[in-house]
Amino acid sequence: MSTYLVRRLALSLFVLWGVLTLSYILTCLAPGDVVETLAGQRTDEAALARMRERLGMDKDPVTRYTLYMGNLLQGEWGESSRYREPVWSLLIHRLPRTALLAIAALTFAILTGILFGVL
Repeated sequence: MSTYLVRRLALSLFVLWGVLTLSYILTCLAPGDVVETLAGQRTDEAALARMRERLGMDKDPVTRYTLYMGNLLQGEWGESSRYREPVWSLLIHRLPRTALLAIAALTFAILTGILFGVL
């Protein structure tokens, strides 16, 4: 039983790594420049260069991937470009309502499953 759990945990970690890597690759392959999108159209090149340096977008993709994975493991998830707040605090703030919604959906699914299973 314990070998089964260890194997499942290892597989889950491998899948998580794959999903994170795929999401990184897809964001790198997306058309357009992230810095120009965040800064807006009327920003001069010097400001764009400073923003690229601040966000680490001036580094090569392999270095950015290493920093991305390292920051994820350390819990340094950066700042939301929409709300200008740390991502971690946004997640913690929204977690109770998300859990409530998940519990309500699971309860509904179980009850309707039992109901249709009896019929």
